[in-house]
Amino acid sequence: MKKIFLMSFIALIFAINIPTFASSEKDSSKIFNPNESAKIAQINADNQVTIEKLRIEKEVALAKLKDQSAKELAKQKLESEERMGKLKAEADVKVANAIGSGWARFGAGLGAGVAVIGAGIGIGNIGARALESIARQPAEASVIRSNMIVSAALIEGVAFFAIVVCLLILFV
Repeated sequence: MKKIFLMSFIALIFAINIPTFASSEKDSSKIFNPNESAKIAQINADNQVTIEKLRIEKEVALAKLKDQSAKELAKQKLESEERMGKLKAEADVKVANAIGSGWARFGAGLGAGVAVIGAGIGIGNIGARALESIARQPAEASVIRSNMIVSAALIEGVAFFAIVVCLLILFV
């Protein structure tokens, strides 16, 4: 619509500037008349004013089009910057998840290893102290052995619980 409006202004300007020639024989043989030349001068002046008005309207219309184009470009730039910001945020989240996932896997493996090592050391200490106790008091061997088995079972339960928690961190 705006282009049609602008094109009609341009066509009107060209239409006004096209000279018109009298084709009748009477016009060519006329004697100079000052009243007619004044009318022609007035018509030419009016045409020049109309042309100037149309030129100003054309410039205003072009300025409006440029302003609208600038606004549309600014809007598109803002939208593209927003899209880039969103994409960058999504990429940052993916990188953070990948890094976090790597650290979670490392932590789960380390936690499972520490749980197994701690349980092994604890059960080993229980067994060593139980054997020392049985060597010192052979009469209490059955009581010491049953206490040793219960303590070792509790330590193994804690170790299995720690390993399950580490596996949940690893896979969930």
